[in-house]
Amino acid sequence: MKPVRKKNAYVAKLGGSTPTVVRLSQVRIRQVGMLDNSAGTVFTFSIAGGAGAHGPALEFIGGIDDAALATSLENNKIWFNNDLGHEDLIPMFRRSVAEDCVSALASKTLRPRHISINGKVYSGPMGPGILEAAGGSLMGWWANVVLEAHGLYFYQKRFGIRWIVRELEMVKEDPLILDMRAVSEDAGASRREIEASWTEELAKFKDRHAKAEALLNLAKSRDTPDMEWNALLEKCNAWINFINK
Repeated sequence: MKPVRKKNAYVAKLGGSTPTVVRLSQVRIRQVGMLDNSAGTVFTFSIAGGAGAHGPALEFIGGIDDAALATSLENNKIWFNNDLGHEDLIPMFRRSVAEDCVSALASKTLRPRHISINGKVYSGPMGPGILEAAGGSLMGWWANVVLEAHGLYFYQKRFGIRWIVRELEMVKEDPLILDMRAVSEDAGASRREIEASWTEELAKFKDRHAKAEALLNLAKSRDTPDMEWNALLEKCNAWINFINK
């Protein structure tokens, strides 16, 4: 497993002859982007809510991360002959799942064995070609994907597992369901906004009501109210009557 130099990174292979793979079902496609040097396409899959259906897969990925980190901490001195301690290395490790997302690479040399879009086999280019085939937008698309742990990559200031896409099935959600969900979300947001506005106004009314009653009680407590106090009494009564309507 000792890392070997490849271009701008040291790469350590994982496991033996059997690839380390994991399958994720019905995950959202969050982003499809190109690497800076156009060497490949990076897919980002959202696995929000993974504590449910994706729980076992997430535990599997987390276990691979833990093993890779532990092995790196144990062998760092042997592999790279440096004086970095655990307190230096641990912050440099990039876990596979971050903010409920996992990213994986596909390229000409690491092209997925199978790609289908709405049931049709896709053999076109990666990156922009995928977006074009998806109608220019990833809104409403989800995927079944098989990922493979390609290796443990060490860069100058970070290291972690690189995942590659081995199989990808993209399916577009029913537009009608998507539209109904959007309308429902908009309605819910409007309702919450109205409720918040009414709550704020009600608080203001209660505050005014309390102040008016306080002034009224203060005015009534005077033994000989003059014309000015009489006018104040009338204003207080008017406020209270208005607020109580």
